[in-house]
Amino acid sequence: MWTLIGLGTGASYVYNVVATLAPQVFPESFISMGRVAEYFEAAAVIISLTLLGQVLEPRARSQTSAAIKSLLGLAPKTARHIRDDGCCLR
Repeated sequence: MWTLIGLGTGASYVYNVVATLAPQVFPESFISMGRVAEYFEAAAVIISLTLLGQVLEPRARSQTSAAIKSLLGLAPKTARHIRDDGCCLR
């Protein structure tokens, strides 16, 4: 996952630097309102949200673990099987 995020944001950063420093290397179809569009914010948002997810994940895992332990505590200690003739088995 981190490789894919790093590759994507790295490519976005390189594109943005080239668009800022040398916009003439892009074809005319990339130019809008006299300049090439830049997406520095998009790369920053992707990295920020990914890091936020990494911060929130341990808390969610611990809460899930606690909930599972609580559910296991609700299981009965013994079970009885009642046959068709009404007799109980343990």
